[in-house]
Amino acid sequence: MNQQNYICIKQAKTEQSDMPRRYVPRPDAGLQAAFDAVPDGQLKTLAAAIGLSPQAVVDWTRVPPQRVIAVSEYTGVPPHVIRPDLYPPRLFSQSAA
Repeated sequence: MNQQNYICIKQAKTEQSDMPRRYVPRPDAGLQAAFDAVPDGQLKTLAAAIGLSPQAVVDWTRVPPQRVIAVSEYTGVPPHVIRPDLYPPRLFSQSAA
């Protein structure tokens, strides 16, 4: 496993000294931008705001297509930043004439 592409999440146990580590894929740039824009910086806050459990969100490597708009509305990060493959930047950079 190439650990540069993964982040470590400590899973809580009853004893602080015996916390197992779980490696999950590193999020893409759009998902990281959304995580960084969460007001209190907590994943569980984002999950609750879009009606999901934190466990569902922690496994994302990128925002699923059906969640892009909800994540964008909550975080203020534009959809073309979250998923440029689905919302091309050129569509959002055109000025209204």
